[in-house]
Amino acid sequence: MRDFVTVRDCVASFMGRLAREKSTPADKLLVSIEQWFDVREFSGSFVIIVAVSGGLDSMVLLDLLNRISSIRLNLHVAHFDHRLRPESEADAMFVRDQSARLGLPITMGSEDVRKYASSTKISVEMAGRELRYMFLENVMSDTGSTHIAFGHHANDQAETVLLRLLRGSSSGLGGMAPVRDGRYLRPLLDHSRDTLATYAKSNKVSYRDDPSNRDSRFLRNRVRHELLPKLSSFNPNIVGTLLRSSELLRDENEWLANATEEAKTKIVIRDGPTRVVLAVGTLVNYHIAIQRRVLRQSVLSVSGPRAQVDRAVIDSLIDLVQSPYGKIAEIGSNVVAQCSLDRLVLSSGPAQSVDRLVRVPASLDLPERSLKLHTHYLPGWSFSKLVPRLGIWEAAFDAESLGAAPLRLRGIKPGDRMQPFGLEGRHKKLSDMLIDAQHPRLLRDEILILVQGSEILWVVGLRTCEAHRVSTASKHILHCAFSHGKSNQLS
Repeated sequence: MRDFVTVRDCVASFMGRLAREKSTPADKLLVSIEQWFDVREFSGSFVIIVAVSGGLDSMVLLDLLNRISSIRLNLHVAHFDHRLRPESEADAMFVRDQSARLGLPITMGSEDVRKYASSTKISVEMAGRELRYMFLENVMSDTGSTHIAFGHHANDQAETVLLRLLRGSSSGLGGMAPVRDGRYLRPLLDHSRDTLATYAKSNKVSYRDDPSNRDSRFLRNRVRHELLPKLSSFNPNIVGTLLRSSELLRDENEWLANATEEAKTKIVIRDGPTRVVLAVGTLVNYHIAIQRRVLRQSVLSVSGPRAQVDRAVIDSLIDLVQSPYGKIAEIGSNVVAQCSLDRLVLSSGPAQSVDRLVRVPASLDLPERSLKLHTHYLPGWSFSKLVPRLGIWEAAFDAESLGAAPLRLRGIKPGDRMQPFGLEGRHKKLSDMLIDAQHPRLLRDEILILVQGSEILWVVGLRTCEAHRVSTASKHILHCAFSHGKSNQLS
């Protein structure tokens, strides 16, 4: 992935680095950043988006990347105006002018963050982050880039760790990763704000001051200006200590994340936008740390990434798993949970209703359930071969007794009754049948039934009717079968 260079170029670059390593702290910072990109095998073939606000951190990053000589990086500046301060427009013009001075292309964006926060009912901070990342992703797409570089430094990392500790986070104590998702780059994470300030002074790097960084209404600012200085009185190298701790925790978190993903393949029966079904017996066999992670990710799956899933939510789910089966609990973020039949169901909304005409023979697509119903006729003599292999997703009926009346596939309704197979002459409410089967109440709106007029022929996955049972006397058989993937299994 490297550009071709001559031996002379390599020697010259090495000697240049060596000379700088023996010189000023500012030069050492440049060498460090060169090496950061060098070991990751970056070359001029890469287009790197540099997220530049105009402040000290991002302007130093931009200057450093533009000065790297051993690897000619292909840079594209991106600036996003949050419109939160009167000075923001002047900041944008400053970044534009500095980019022009360096001869670098720039893409500029602007959004009303407060308006977006109000319409989406999220915090201004979260709204700013969402809009900023959407903008940067669009710039990446438009420029054909694969990477975005940010100016986060060691002090930012220390503040992030403390903030997450104050908020009760555990998995987030590893802080920000130097490279996230293979494309988000933070080459300055090992360097302090003081180091960046020294570099800016030595190299006459201009930058804009953001007065909101001193606003004590923001928790991060109080951590920066009050908590960190106080901690420094106990440990003068508190930033370095927090940085090393975050590195250790990040490595351990990575291992735990991989272990969680492997566990989910065995625990999660179904993972959809509004429903997640977990195998309780499998879940409880894992270490509590894995359980908590699986449960947290499951809640986020049905509630959305903006949801606040704190320790109390996870503890309530663990208690639910250990409680008598059938109990339904509200766990916040518009999510309800139920444990029944060794299944933990998480739901954030009703299933999409189904009411469709069933033709024979034919295949009926049900995209709302990611299912397909296949119907066809079989000769009566196939009865002995067919019955032993019938599963919960298959059913067979005496075709002659059914006649030619149309069939429908629909959801259950209040008052539905049927004559289950084996209960000759007796009808039973579907609600009672589901209670007897300990079917999770949260999944009952997903149940499909095959009907002919008002007569229920088949509660899919549960029971068929007695009246149209297949026997050795049957001349023709109506065979119905669903096809589906694991993620669509009814529980």
